[in-house]
Amino acid sequence: MSKKQIKSILIYISDKYNIPYNSLELEINNILSNSESISNYNKCKCHAYIMVNDIKVQCSRSKKDDDFCLTHYKQYIKNTLKYGKIDKNNINKNKNKIQNIKEKENYKNPVNVEYISVNNTDYLFNPENNYVYDFDTHRKIGKLDNDLNIIKKSKIKINKA
Repeated sequence: MSKKQIKSILIYISDKYNIPYNSLELEINNILSNSESISNYNKCKCHAYIMVNDIKVQCSRSKKDDDFCLTHYKQYIKNTLKYGKIDKNNINKNKNKIQNIKEKENYKNPVNVEYISVNNTDYLFNPENNYVYDFDTHRKIGKLDNDLNIIKKSKIKINKA
């Protein structure tokens, strides 16, 4: 995906969800750089970062001296590594963070419901929004009014003449 396409998507999301563009761009870049560098981490390769298509990734050369290839080792000694060194401890922390994020994505917020019985039929009731759910299937049936009647939604087709 090109930078222009990504920028237009970020502008759209920023406008639609009222999120400041700069914050959104920074967050997306952090996600991309962390996930790319973590998922492609290889302990046998040079531990210097390089830039590929504006993404910070691990150098693909084999380690020669210390944790670096010859080129990055010379830069490391002179303290001139352009994009920095991979922090092994940070990679393990980030892997745990990504795992937690993936677990949270699969987690659905529970709905607090109560058991009620109307006309000898069992239902689940959400007192926050008055929705009534089928006890067995957990499907939304309708709303409960003040007289404990279930108001069911029905779709009516109207034919225009």
